[in-house]
Amino acid sequence: MSNMRISNILNSYEVSAVGKKGQLNRMTRAEEKKDMVALSNQAKDYHTALKAVKAVPDIRENIVSEIKQKIDSGNYHVSSSDIADKLLKDL
Repeated sequence: MSNMRISNILNSYEVSAVGKKGQLNRMTRAEEKKDMVALSNQAKDYHTALKAVKAVPDIRENIVSEIKQKIDSGNYHVSSSDIADKLLKDL
């Protein structure tokens, strides 16, 4: 195989660059190119909404504590017909 052919093969995998002091530097093509990611406005909006939803607690402590106080004091009453209606609505 000739030197020219070897040089062509090597050049297909590497790019030569001459540094400031005339030194030969070898860089692969992967080093020359940088990966870039571009997000659409819709993706950015989705990300913002997702962060906002994650910031909200799963349990609304203020409502739970209010109901607990009513139960403990005996002032929490739910009619049996309301319970039955909710159960049937889920079916």
